Amino acid sequence: MLVLFILFALASLAFALALSPFFKNARVGAFLGPLLFFLSSQLYNLFLDKGRLQQVTPTHPHPHPHPHPQPQPQPQP
Repeated sequence: MLVLFILFALASLAFALALSPFFKNARVGAFLGPLLFFLSSQLYNLFLDKGRLQQVTPTHPHPHPHPHPQPQPQPQP
């Protein structure tokens, strides 16, 4: 569990440092960087359905059943 906390802290720090050039005030960047990282890491909750990830299924089958269409034989005269 400690490893996960350390990994989250390092990722949060790297994200905040990547965003720091976009802020004139260091305190605003230090506050918004980890907050934006946390909010962006929670986006997967939008894809949860009753606690499980939803499986996306295509609405129509693939138009070409074979990845490389086979040439059709030419009729013999």
